[in-house]
Amino acid sequence: MAIKYDFNTYDAFKIFDNIGLGYIQDYSFKAALSDIGVFATHDDIALFFKRYDVNHDGKIRYSEFCNAIVPNDPYHATLVNRRPSNNIRTSYYKDDVFTAGTRLFFKDLLKTTFSVER
Repeated sequence: MAIKYDFNTYDAFKIFDNIGLGYIQDYSFKAALSDIGVFATHDDIALFFKRYDVNHDGKIRYSEFCNAIVPNDPYHATLVNRRPSNNIRTSYYKDDVFTAGTRLFFKDLLKTTFSVER
């Protein structure tokens, strides 16, 4: 699957941290996932936090979130990490910052991440 041209980590993180706290907590993460059509169980969320909450403070910070969604390949990781925000904010859907194809890609990425953790 190719990396979508409009995907960037900042906008992806803001889907879950839409009030600008600088971190995501488990209950808000689960709620935001549901808002975009990804229905994770409490166990899925717990496993995600266990793996990516590096300092075990119960919060996923931006850098920890990036570790979960950015490709391991250095070339593609650099491409994604250098992309600026799309600067699109609407009140309709949390993931409106991306095109329809990218939204589907991102949902699949999250679902795959939860599946692998299980």
